[in-house]
Amino acid sequence: MEIPYWYPKDALKYPNSQEFMKKEAVGDIPNLFTKRNLVALSILWHMTESIKDAKIRDLMGFTFASRVHLASKMCPVAKPSKRSHWSELSTTSFWALQSYWVPPLYMESNAWMLFESGVLGKQGILKGKGESNKEIRHFNEAKSFEDLDNEANILISTQSALNLGSNPARIPKESVDYVFTDPPYGGSVQYMELSALWASWLRGEKKTPGLN
Repeated sequence: MEIPYWYPKDALKYPNSQEFMKKEAVGDIPNLFTKRNLVALSILWHMTESIKDAKIRDLMGFTFASRVHLASKMCPVAKPSKRSHWSELSTTSFWALQSYWVPPLYMESNAWMLFESGVLGKQGILKGKGESNKEIRHFNEAKSFEDLDNEANILISTQSALNLGSNPARIPKESVDYVFTDPPYGGSVQYMELSALWASWLRGEKKTPGLN
């Protein structure tokens, strides 16, 4: 069974080829999935990258990334509660070891059903988008902090939190009332390493703008 379209083949290593800080004997991204699910995921990702409308493509890419880990072999067999659906399993047990670990007995979830639930499910993107549209009726992105004094109502920046006073945010001193930070445990959880699973897919074959 050949895998019909592109899929990530990244090794679970740093750019200098050094092994991740904590990793079980998995090796690379493909070994985190059964071949059957790699086939399904490659088709889903190919169709996502082929969407011409950039906004819809971004939404579908977001949905894909929110479910792809549940299609991996890293999900231990677990009995869902009566209130939960199999496609809405908590990620609590998914990375209990905070490492790339495949349990001796794992679940192989249906990749398409996972994706479908990510779009149409109770916690799916359509419901979330509908709720956000009701709450956020006006969206005008600021280019700098000063723009927030005019008609802009949101400022997005990926710069270092240690230097928010510089461009592009240029946040003045004593101008922030509340700070919410996430994630915690930066010294004990290898967040960058664990994000490689999503980043490898989001980079994509075409490195599509908005999806990486």
